[in-house]
Amino acid sequence: MAELPVELFHAILDQLKNDLHTLFKLRLVSKPINELLTPWLFDMIMVWGASVKGAELFRYCGDSVRRAVRMMYIAVGEGPVPGNPNQEPAALVAASRLSGLTSLEDLRLDFAGDWGKKQLDTCMYLKVFETLANSHPPPSLTSLGLINVRAAPDSLYSREDFLTIFRPLKKLEIAANSGDYEDQLDEETFPDPGRVEFWDKSLPNVIRSATALTSLTLRTDHWVGGFPALSFKDVFLPQLTEFVLQRFMFEPAIPDYDIVQFVIRHKDTLTRLDFQHCTIGSSHGGDGGQHDLVWQRPWHAVFTAFAVELGKLTEFAYVAFSEDSSDEEEEENDSEEEGARFLYSVLLVEGGYKIVENEDAAERDRVTLEDLQRLVRARKS
Repeated sequence: MAELPVELFHAILDQLKNDLHTLFKLRLVSKPINELLTPWLFDMIMVWGASVKGAELFRYCGDSVRRAVRMMYIAVGEGPVPGNPNQEPAALVAASRLSGLTSLEDLRLDFAGDWGKKQLDTCMYLKVFETLANSHPPPSLTSLGLINVRAAPDSLYSREDFLTIFRPLKKLEIAANSGDYEDQLDEETFPDPGRVEFWDKSLPNVIRSATALTSLTLRTDHWVGGFPALSFKDVFLPQLTEFVLQRFMFEPAIPDYDIVQFVIRHKDTLTRLDFQHCTIGSSHGGDGGQHDLVWQRPWHAVFTAFAVELGKLTEFAYVAFSEDSSDEEEEENDSEEEGARFLYSVLLVEGGYKIVENEDAAERDRVTLEDLQRLVRARKS
């Protein structure tokens, strides 16, 4: 079998691509077959936080395996392996050995296991971040996803050894959650000071350091853009072509926090925008009703500005989810679906926000969005 032409061998692999058990056995047939299979089998590795096998892989794998890994997904668990408290979690073992994976380009870290923890020093994501910061040399990544990161400040976000990881990135996705602060998800309460600092100082440090980005995705499970707000002060990404936001509030009151101005600042490079469940912030609050409310810059003004300023934009998506649906039943509404919803937010007297629909502007919002979509599609074609 070792004398088979490479093309025929690849045809066999294609037939067995869903039978990993057989493929791993094939590696034992001969050294040439092992050399052919290794890059194919270890191109992408998934590591679960409490996996003993995952830890052993990174401790004992040979150079051929380390050279083969281009993509890695690490699901970060809550701590030591169940039943063996002395076993170091595979997530930490994997993070400590990333610098040895010379071909690694794409890394995704999912910290869902940290949800609900009351003490930040018990959160695995900080331990993984610390491990990455201490890597020498740091992993040379082009794509990084940080999923379910706690929206809380930490000194790591200002450390040069941690920020160095972000400098070569072309693609960055950060999905932040509000952790154990369940009461802060109530629209009628203000966020904790830690979350405010995360968006105002910690995360901007990360984004500023990623100067080579072509794609930036920011998602959150709580409203960001009014209070708390993401600071765009001194943030400019000269190669940015794609910008995706989920659950952000467009509030023009303070220029340094104005998402629209940040977008227009990148008009020479942006080709794709994707706004998922975003709102327009109000300049004046009240009792949550729509009487005497002022939206300084409604959606139709945003769409018009994009049509005028973003001459290279070839794709624009606007999606609003149903507030009373589950994640599995999210209701997508864009300009091509009848009944598109345009969300606005009201700052309540007692604190927090209420999401409403601006009926007075709905028709104009719809028309200008459709105009923008037609313009963008015409450029693409």
